[in-house]
Amino acid sequence: MRKMNSIAVVSALLALNVAVMAQPYQVNTSGATLFGDFFKANSSTNDAMDVDGDGIKGFQIVGGYPQLDQLAVQNDLVNTHWIMQHRGVGSGTGLADMVAYYMGVPDPSKLKDVSEDSYINHTKFTTGKYAVAPNRIDIAVMDVPTKWFAYVGEPGQGFWSRKPTETGYGLNIFKAWDSGLSNNLKTIGSLNTNTSDPDQYTIFDTQIAYVPITFIANRGTGLENITKAELQHLYVTGRLPSGENLAAATRDSGSGTRNGSMNSIGVDPSWGRGDNVGAKQSDSNAAILGNRYDAANLGGSSVMENIVQNRRLAVGYTGLMGASRSALDAAAGKYEILNVDMGYGPVRPGIENILHNNPTAGGYAVGGIETFATVGDPAVRTNLHNPHAADFIQNILYSIDHFESLVISGENATEENYMPGQMLARDFTLMSAIDYLPAENNPSNLVANASVVGSLQAYILNNTTLNVPAFGSINTAGLTPKRVQGSYKDLAGDVYAAGVVLEVRNRIAGDFNGDFARNVDDIAKMVKALQDPNGFAAAESDKTLIPDVIGDFDGNGVFDIDDVRYFADGLAMDGGSLNRAKGFMMVDTAATGGNLFGATLAVGAYKAGDSMADVAGNATTPGDAPEGADGIVDAADISYVQMIARKGLMYTALGTVPPVDGSMIAALDWSDLDDAVYMDLSCDMNADLIVDIRDVKVIVEDILGTCLGDVNLDGMMNQADLDIIMANIDYTAYGKGFADGDIDGDGYVTHSDLYVAINKINVADLNNDGVVDLSDLAIMAANWLVD
Repeated sequence: MRKMNSIAVVSALLALNVAVMAQPYQVNTSGATLFGDFFKANSSTNDAMDVDGDGIKGFQIVGGYPQLDQLAVQNDLVNTHWIMQHRGVGSGTGLADMVAYYMGVPDPSKLKDVSEDSYINHTKFTTGKYAVAPNRIDIAVMDVPTKWFAYVGEPGQGFWSRKPTETGYGLNIFKAWDSGLSNNLKTIGSLNTNTSDPDQYTIFDTQIAYVPITFIANRGTGLENITKAELQHLYVTGRLPSGENLAAATRDSGSGTRNGSMNSIGVDPSWGRGDNVGAKQSDSNAAILGNRYDAANLGGSSVMENIVQNRRLAVGYTGLMGASRSALDAAAGKYEILNVDMGYGPVRPGIENILHNNPTAGGYAVGGIETFATVGDPAVRTNLHNPHAADFIQNILYSIDHFESLVISGENATEENYMPGQMLARDFTLMSAIDYLPAENNPSNLVANASVVGSLQAYILNNTTLNVPAFGSINTAGLTPKRVQGSYKDLAGDVYAAGVVLEVRNRIAGDFNGDFARNVDDIAKMVKALQDPNGFAAAESDKTLIPDVIGDFDGNGVFDIDDVRYFADGLAMDGGSLNRAKGFMMVDTAATGGNLFGATLAVGAYKAGDSMADVAGNATTPGDAPEGADGIVDAADISYVQMIARKGLMYTALGTVPPVDGSMIAALDWSDLDDAVYMDLSCDMNADLIVDIRDVKVIVEDILGTCLGDVNLDGMMNQADLDIIMANIDYTAYGKGFADGDIDGDGYVTHSDLYVAINKINVADLNNDGVVDLSDLAIMAANWLVD
């Protein structure tokens, strides 16, 4: 029986950097951060089947004392059977690590640094690539099966609704808007998943546990229930179907939690990109407000959880069970677990409806299958390059298959004495305890589990560690966020440090009028709080209000003018849907001076609300925040709206061009997710949640006070405009804008734009050749005089 060496310390472990070729035998895993608690637990490597042949297995009482065999002794890398090392880098990255080791010469230096939840013999390490140099990655640990992480086909074949193994799955044409970070899933190279006819390159999946996943939200969002359709819209576009612009916090595309949550709601994980900004962020400092772009491409579960705790508009996802996941976080009041409606009413996750998970009967059906992937079948240890990795897997499976005979109860029922299967049953959920399982090729479709064991379900129901608090039962308004600017002050001047329970007046982000809602009715007081903070404070009866908490929408840690623009653009809800036109108009009406954002017009006099059309000129990030404004409403804004309406984002991402259409730009409808995936809703000028020629006309005719033919925006349509159009006619040059003469918005300047420019004149047979054609149009253009 091996005992823990209390003299060894973590620093000594980290100093080891040698390849272990004999006993103790090295087993290396890489992948899921969500499953880190398993590798942390000593019970994960208790000997259930006498792996080392010393005659000790399971839990025994010898001479009145408990006896068990620990195969990976904590803090001792010498007197141990295994050196068991798990690199927490995210599921997809773990798969890539394993594939890379089998596709070439093993090179530990090429591994990515760990992000979190990394352990060597149950001792955590948090920096670098490893604690002991791995011979190779033996096991890829993923929150979903390998097929859910492997892309299929070519990028142009992808779409948001693709299913695993379907052509185009895992291939998103869009990269992060500002960093170029890919959203694509992983390649398995020349390895394969054909287990029916395996060869030396076949990947085998071993299902270890079922891992429930929750959607979580800051109390400031005002959300309690959320539907499948709302989640699809939010994570594919960054906004809800209503147009409301919450902060859709995402893990990077290598995350198994992202993969499991998105596949559960019918979204190709590569398209579940949320706000789609910024490079991958694994540093916990990313969660501190003031570090811009803090809600996207997060490198670990704990970073996601901290983001949702701090960002008042954040919605995210993480695992439900385990020592550092959402059930315990919600019980600590850090954030709320949302009730998910898959089409049959909202369901709050709990152990009973996780086990009995049929959605039509009130079951909870968001989760993933914790999968250990190996090259070779671990059922035959000699099939694996490292047979000791097969031993590790088989020891877990043995403890599950012999669950009843290996269960430890009574006074000895402590986690360090459990066998791996018992630990999984209590802290996660075993596969044989779930009524329905996600279909391999269509994860949002559940199929009956033929291997359900009723006695195991009963054990889990009676012994689970899961306790999900009722919504809103821990605190009423959430916690004071952590920001780089330090503590907060309420209207009375009282100081609030990060992590302090907020007073109820601060419950809803954007609730400036105190009615516990967020809509256009908040605008007048919001503008007053910005322009006259002392007057606003004096007029408010509840001095516990903290403007920097309820008014910080963009996550920079303070309430400022950018937050007011964010509200007008994405939070100005009116009758249940976004009304940008009303939002910007009400902001200007409430503002001293009548033009809060100081926008100017290329032509005409500014009117209240005209700044809503200032959407381009700077880099745009659809779904995140209205950051494209450059202070002037001009041709750049017109061209941007035209580009969005013709699915220009898609063509740019694909590197292709649309055909010369010759007709007015099409309409994209936000209510249709097939359209919305290519939209920037900041281009909706008339509050119909559609982007089309009517929005272009709002800018040109209503705001700038001119007409579509006035391509030089001098306030009149005349020969100068026709000259511009004629000079730029080119049926092969895509990417032209309004200022070039592209009036119909197809991205080209053609004769159809000339027709639009002079459409109020009846063209006659001016050259007397018997037909009315382009020759007559040319004569008219040459002789055009302004009315």
